Amino acid sequence: MARRRFAIVLGALVCACAGTPAATPLAATAPPIPIAPAGAPPLETIETPHEVAPREWIGAAAASDYLARRSSEQLVGVWVDVPPSKLDRVPLAVALAIDTSGSMGGKPIEHARQAARKVVESLVDGDLITLVSFDGQARTIMAPTEITPGARRRALATIAELSASGGTALHDGVKAAEMALLGVPDRYLVRRVMVISDGQATVGPSDPQTLGNLAEVGMRHGIQVTALGVGLDYDETTLDAFAVRSSGRLYHLETSDGLPGIVAGEMDVLGKTAAAQAELAIVPAPGVTIVGIDAVRSVMDDGTAKIPLGVMFSGQQRDVLVRVRVDDRGLGQRALASVRLLYRDPADGGVERVHESIVRATVTDDAALVAEHQHDRTQAIIALREASMLAASASKLAVDGDLAMAAVNLEAAEKTLRQRAVVAKSEPERKQMLDGAARVSRAKNKVRTAADAPAAARPAAGRAAVLDTNDAFMTFDGY
Repeated sequence: MARRRFAIVLGALVCACAGTPAATPLAATAPPIPIAPAGAPPLETIETPHEVAPREWIGAAAASDYLARRSSEQLVGVWVDVPPSKLDRVPLAVALAIDTSGSMGGKPIEHARQAARKVVESLVDGDLITLVSFDGQARTIMAPTEITPGARRRALATIAELSASGGTALHDGVKAAEMALLGVPDRYLVRRVMVISDGQATVGPSDPQTLGNLAEVGMRHGIQVTALGVGLDYDETTLDAFAVRSSGRLYHLETSDGLPGIVAGEMDVLGKTAAAQAELAIVPAPGVTIVGIDAVRSVMDDGTAKIPLGVMFSGQQRDVLVRVRVDDRGLGQRALASVRLLYRDPADGGVERVHESIVRATVTDDAALVAEHQHDRTQAIIALREASMLAASASKLAVDGDLAMAAVNLEAAEKTLRQRAVVAKSEPERKQMLDGAARVSRAKNKVRTAADAPAAARPAAGRAAVLDTNDAFMTFDGY
């Protein structure tokens, strides 16, 4: 799967102090807010007739508070920290797409049924449920239905009848689930397809690009995909594409017995959605050009980078690393960009809001100032992106059978994160680095175990190592 990545240069980097985020309702047809011209009041203090939300969601800074005048390309970290939702729970519209192909026979289909039951049991009256099964063809076995006591019983009875046989029409299964959600009422801001599969598409379109396009079309209508890959035979590039192209989520389970618990956790976080149809917009200041966005799907629109995030739930964190070129480097403080989070607020009837942070830096000829004033949060994002790229490279190497070099890359990724943890100034950042290092270490150990396995056992052990490594870098990238 093609992924947007760029080389991280850990030399002279720029940082800016993030401006105080502001939040106001945003009209659906409102044009981008211009960066205030010289002499105008800061955007954070401009009077508006709208309600101002009291929470801070978004921050941004470059790699140091000071920018070396001789340096042209700079890294800017952007982060979204989602506060608790004002609602106990938001209405959900969920479509389950369950693989019922022959390879799901036995324990896998039993555990898939248990997972589907968990979904139905987690829904509350008024939510919507859709059930789709796919083997050699896709079937909508329960059209979008509002949950009532009677509807819940019918859904559970339908799930109990699922059995496994035939091929795997993955494309048609996901398409049927997305089509079912297209017509749901507007009050359902959370529209989620949950795909449970243990195999590769064998019927209909099967390449990751086509399947990823399907997910992207759904995303344009507010539909996201949670992909649950079970076992060692599913195509991780396809499930990666579902997650990335819909800004959804990916789970890797070596055995199907973990399905019910994973699904229960996913339903819990979806119910805590605090923002829907979220999008990041990064607007460069005059004299600044965006030249790269790392690890996320983005679209450039007249110089502005737009990054769809979809629904965001309480406690979620998303990080983005942006590479910019600064053409005007006169000495003194200057704005680099306006970073905006646009979303619909489920707690206020879906009203559209925007939070903003201004990225600033002081241009200097003193290299010591650049080195002494690095921004902690952005440096952590840089470390995570470097670890992600090393893990992605390790996954490809493992697929190609070069387990020894895959282990070397994972060792480097783990070292990067542990070194960052040592100098971290905040406990949350330190924990994030150590958790990431532990995840990479587990993948590294699996790669080494696979390399040392007897010839007969090496293919299965190598496949397990590939999927664990893929899971690691997808987690670093926020999926």
